[in-house]
Amino acid sequence: MFILCTLRHASNKINDLEFEDHPEGKISVEEVSPEVAEYFAQIEGFTAVKEKKVKASKPKTQEKTQEELDAEAEAAAAEAAAAEEAAAKEAAEKAAAEAAAAKAAEGKAKK
Repeated sequence: MFILCTLRHASNKINDLEFEDHPEGKISVEEVSPEVAEYFAQIEGFTAVKEKKVKASKPKTQEKTQEELDAEAEAAAAEAAAAEEAAAKEAAEKAAAEAAAAKAAEGKAKK
């Protein structure tokens, strides 16, 4: 069996095993025993595969990078600020409409 690693920034040597580039990430250079394959398969981002050329059924998901998390947080903050701005604009428009209605009612009352 071989070990497929789908972690983005994995090195070419993990736990004294040599890995090489693979279309899905990194794969062990040499075959490993079933026990070693089972050990790695329990770790998120690692999958045991029978052949190097076979695509893994579904590798475990990899964690997001700090850069991705920061970008998501920035996007969420921008969305929240836009929603807050829209709510403030709506409140201002409502207040202006109420003031205009009150002024119109006052004008009718004087006549």
